[in-house]
Amino acid sequence: MGLFDRLRGDDDGRVVFLGIDGVPLDLVEDHPDVFENLTDIAEAGSAGRLESIVPPESSACWPSLTTGVNPGETGVYGFQDREIDSYETYVPMGQHVKATRLWDRVTDAGRDATVLNVPVTFPPSTRIQRQVSGFLSPDLESASSDESVRETLDGLDYRIDVNAKL
Repeated sequence: MGLFDRLRGDDDGRVVFLGIDGVPLDLVEDHPDVFENLTDIAEAGSAGRLESIVPPESSACWPSLTTGVNPGETGVYGFQDREIDSYETYVPMGQHVKATRLWDRVTDAGRDATVLNVPVTFPPSTRIQRQVSGFLSPDLESASSDESVRETLDGLDYRIDVNAKL
C-alpha cells in the first residue's frame, strides 16, 4: 500500500488543512484562472482569511497556527531566538515549540496524522504516523519520519523548500 493509499484510508472522515505561506486569500480569489487548483479546493471545501500574529514571521506564525496559541506560549518568536538569560541565539526547531500541536492532539485521540512541509517541525516527530518536516530541514532523508514516506516523495521529485543557504 503506497503513501497516498494510506492517506485515503477507509471511509472515516478526514480533515485537510492546507496552508500556503505568504499567499493572501485575495490574490487567489482575484485570479481564479491562475490559481485553478486552489480555487477548486476552496469551492469544494472552505477557505478563509487568517490574520497574522506579532511578529508576522513564518517561523513564529506556523507554531501559533498549529497550536492555537501566541508566540509567548509557543516559545518561538522568529527565525532566530535568544537563549533565556543569555545573549546566545539559536534557530528554533520543532523541539523548541512548547505548546501542543494539532497533530499531537489527533494522535492522542487515536487517529492517524500526516504532516507535510510545515515550518519549525524539524526533526520529524516519532509520534506522528507520517511526517516530512518543512523549511530549514537539511534534506528529504533526514526530514522524513520513515523510509516509505521518503521513497514516495523522492520518486515524485519532492522538494522541501528552496536552498536556505542562498
